[in-house]
Amino acid sequence: MDIIIEGKITPEEGMSEVIQTVIDLKNLQNPILRISSADSDLQGRVSFSSGHILGGRINNSDETGYPAIRKLLSITDGNYAILDPGRQHITDVNQTLWIEAHKVVQMLPNLPQTPEVLMDINAEYNTEVKPRIANMDLKAGKVDDGEKPTVTDVKSKTRSFDQGTWFFFKLFLWALGTLIVSAVVLTYSDQIYALFKAKQNNPAVQVSTPTPNSNAHPGNPKSNPGHR
Repeated sequence: MDIIIEGKITPEEGMSEVIQTVIDLKNLQNPILRISSADSDLQGRVSFSSGHILGGRINNSDETGYPAIRKLLSITDGNYAILDPGRQHITDVNQTLWIEAHKVVQMLPNLPQTPEVLMDINAEYNTEVKPRIANMDLKAGKVDDGEKPTVTDVKSKTRSFDQGTWFFFKLFLWALGTLIVSAVVLTYSDQIYALFKAKQNNPAVQVSTPTPNSNAHPGNPKSNPGHR
């Protein structure tokens, strides 16, 4: 994890100032505060998210949750470092407590025995939505929300790209067709020329059909051989 800020916990810069520094780092989504005491072997980490304290853990023991947070934030002489976990999913310091950090700043150094008064008052959001967000694996792929709307803006880059691609595709088809026709003409040029000359030398013969004799008439004796 990258170290963003580190320093000493002193009477001039106490734990309240350190926590306020973490709160003010708006560009960090899930900062981790690492704390160690100069007077003892007490050291551990406290996790933050969106101005809330999610949980904590003491390194040299299995103590976690609010009791660990309360002990770590009671240190008055020691060192601290604000860490950026990036996309790492830190579970050992995340108990999804959602303690409001600004309330902790106001109540230090006299933190209550239990965290209820420090926790977010929005219980439904606290217990259902936020834990899911806090426990979300940032390495997981994006979920498909369904079919996306078609781009209809004529000025959009996507639409301009599609139109340009279709223009070049039509141009390619036209050039390909021209090449095919040219190849056929060149290959069969002699046959085509011979056929054309044959049609010129042998025009179509007009076949005339005999027309009935205008002098023949049923009443004319010449038209009836059997009549004497």
